[in-house]
Amino acid sequence: MIGKFYAIKDEKSINTGTVISTLFAIVISGGCYFLGGFGRLFDSAEIYNAETGAVVYDSIIPSMLSKLPDILIGIVVVLDQCQHFHPCNIQFNDDTGSVERQYHEKDE
Repeated sequence: MIGKFYAIKDEKSINTGTVISTLFAIVISGGCYFLGGFGRLFDSAEIYNAETGAVVYDSIIPSMLSKLPDILIGIVVVLDQCQHFHPCNIQFNDDTGSVERQYHEKDE
């Protein structure tokens, strides 16, 4: 979390980050809400325990994902990997106890 604090450049960045994080929270919470609601549409024999007939809740999401097109799964993987690319590299120096921030210059 300290790395996120040191990445703030100015006051405008705080406002931009607030808007982006709010939109992200709305997308995630809405996705979770609809995921729970639409889970009932993917009812199949593979989500039930063969012996007891009870629903195995941990198998609902894998069952849903197995029925989605490969392109949607690819988009999710690409978006997940995009979070690892950030123009700021923050390093903690163990010897001095300092935090160093290095911005990568964009090639123009």
